Amino acid sequence: MSKLLIKVSYDFSIPLNAPKSFIKVLGAKLTFPNPSNTQYDIHLLKLYKRRGCYSAPRGALDAIKSAADATFTQIQFISNVVGRKIGSDDISTLPVQLRDYQEGAVNTLIDRVQGYIVLPCGGGKTFLGCAALKISNQPSLVLVHTIDLLRQWVDSLKVVGFTRIRQIGGGQTSDLSVISSNEVVVATIQTLSRLKKKADPILKSAGALVVDEAHHVAASNWRKVITACPARFRWGLTATPERADGYTFMLPLIIGPELFRMSSYDLIRDGYLCAPKVIAVDTEVKIKTDDIVDKYGKLKYADAVTRLSNSPKRIRMILDFAHRGALRNRNILILVGRVELANHLQSLLMRRGVESVCVTGKTKKKDRQKNLNLVRTGTVRVMISTQLADEGLDVPILDLLILANPGKASGRSIQRIGRIMRLHDLKKKPVVVDFVDRGPFKRHWQNRCVAYIEHIGVHPSNPITFEEAKILLKQCL
Repeated sequence: MSKLLIKVSYDFSIPLNAPKSFIKVLGAKLTFPNPSNTQYDIHLLKLYKRRGCYSAPRGALDAIKSAADATFTQIQFISNVVGRKIGSDDISTLPVQLRDYQEGAVNTLIDRVQGYIVLPCGGGKTFLGCAALKISNQPSLVLVHTIDLLRQWVDSLKVVGFTRIRQIGGGQTSDLSVISSNEVVVATIQTLSRLKKKADPILKSAGALVVDEAHHVAASNWRKVITACPARFRWGLTATPERADGYTFMLPLIIGPELFRMSSYDLIRDGYLCAPKVIAVDTEVKIKTDDIVDKYGKLKYADAVTRLSNSPKRIRMILDFAHRGALRNRNILILVGRVELANHLQSLLMRRGVESVCVTGKTKKKDRQKNLNLVRTGTVRVMISTQLADEGLDVPILDLLILANPGKASGRSIQRIGRIMRLHDLKKKPVVVDFVDRGPFKRHWQNRCVAYIEHIGVHPSNPITFEEAKILLKQCL
């Protein structure tokens, strides 16, 4: 029996004359319910007549092998990926010392070629990825989605010994030439997506690809960029692989299987993170929602958050907790749901004599970096932010989080609380003040509570009143 030849490059290319039984089984393995439209499934095995083959995503290796075994089909892979064999470098040649678990994760990435790592905030994902790229000795590409992450990667790449680093994004897009040997290009996904074919020299010359915050790969612009890169090594890094929108299944199919995972609880146990004290505060705020529903009677969540954010009582509580923390020399992160509220809080805190900065999506790039540096150095004690702080915020000195942004996604909740769990010589025992709102937001607190217990091993206090919280907070600060 002749073997079925399957080419591996951007994806898997399967000939149209492949056995029908094999295609049927593989098609079933690569068909998923569509979370956005339950009437139509998502078929990840597609027929491209112009290319004369079936195409399956790079992460579908196990599905292809399983379908072949089930249908007694002999297969042979023909590699057309970009990238040379690993050189003689190993972890011992790096100019820095990795943690034990980081060494294990790096070795796994190198050995398995493609797949993703799950590590919480403060676990050193960026540093780990830089080490893997250094050992791979490939022309390398790193994909990020914020300027803050881009800068973090550039700084970390220098620490592990890279001297040739190119940035694409954040106003720097002039050099779109092929990636040379021992060079790393750090690019924003938005820029490469916008450049389209002009980005091909970079995408097609990378031998190693790292996708930061890899849970975003389900988005169409991410998929298009990633699948246009035939790099031999394809790695993803994320703290939150599970997606609230139901598209979690896309990550392993585009990047590859999960290769390594450690939880916040694991890192706390091993002394790499600080476990916080969580104080749950019953705001006693219940907003009117009858007039903010759609035609189907479903709550307009964005409008509800806006109305909640404008609650004078909530605003007074945020100010009081922040003021108390500042007086005790705490380094404070306030997370809110609206940019307007963030700016308003900054103004009110300044009137109280509390220096503070805003870091939101509306903050200019140069001001954002300046503000972050002021907080990192302890020059300013209070930072107010929105969802911009959910990913890529690296300010280890923070030790008091005022969580006034309602949310129910467990992954995002752990990301937010993780902002104050990093180790730092100057920080105190981290404390979280979590606002528990009533009405439709009450169940969000219940979800967060479960996440704290399961992922961090921290049992929050039962929701207490504002006055009780002030007393407890004083004891903790």
